[in-house]
Amino acid sequence: MRRLLRSKYTWIFAAGLTAMTPQRAEAAKMPAIINYGEDIFPVGPLPEDMAEVPDFAGHKVGMKCSVVGLFWIYFHTWDCMPVIYTDADDSFFDDAELNAVLAERYSKSDMKMGFWKGHMRWVLLALIGLGIFLGLRGKGDDEGEAAAA
Repeated sequence: MRRLLRSKYTWIFAAGLTAMTPQRAEAAKMPAIINYGEDIFPVGPLPEDMAEVPDFAGHKVGMKCSVVGLFWIYFHTWDCMPVIYTDADDSFFDDAELNAVLAERYSKSDMKMGFWKGHMRWVLLALIGLGIFLGLRGKGDDEGEAAAA
């Protein structure tokens, strides 16, 4: 048990677990940034036939999705639909007919989420698993040392 308490991985895991537990921020004096709502992820340039429309000048195709995450690490995305948007003012065209045409050309797999938003959840899960593994492995060694003494 002593080795488990001395392990830096145990303390890293405990700090991470404490940071993720739901608490009132004013009581804990430790803010947690919880992300939820909608976000637009880039997909690519406008199709040639739509790029000629003057209203779409400077716009791109993206996927507008509902998201939930912690510290900008998105754990889940759902309800994605293709939209025409601009980065300049985060505006997008919400037209059912236009979205249907874009949905035929683009799918959710075309989204470019980036590493932090798209894949960091797996790194975080691996770190938690590693902390648990190393903690349990160290615990087994302490029991063997106590029996030998």
